[in-house]
Amino acid sequence: MTELVVVVFIIGLLAVLIVPKFSKNIRRANEAGSLETLTSIRSALNIYFNDNAGCFPADLGPLMQPGNNYLSALPPLYTADHGRSADVNYTPTKDGLLDTGNWGYVTAGSQQGNVWIQCTHTDSRGIVWSQY
Repeated sequence: MTELVVVVFIIGLLAVLIVPKFSKNIRRANEAGSLETLTSIRSALNIYFNDNAGCFPADLGPLMQPGNNYLSALPPLYTADHGRSADVNYTPTKDGLLDTGNWGYVTAGSQQGNVWIQCTHTDSRGIVWSQY
């Protein structure tokens, strides 16, 4: 009986030590995926811009039309404070103070075509999401 208690104690101790490491790695992997997705959206926008005589789309819909080579769908964004979202807020200018956890896209003016993460929280490296 004592051996069983010792084994259960050791397994519990290992779980307490290992689980936080795994959760931190999962968060970092999700964050890296969001940043990679942001890069992909920006690349798709640049290709669209070059293919369409220097014009950005009024919204992100044209990037996801069947038969094009831009994006097949808008991938979800992950931030630890907001979870996952594939929603887009269309704004007239980039506003780094919006904290929706969504994608932001500037629809007009000199900043048209700018896409960013609408989150004022920090990632696991301490960088505010809207600064990416």
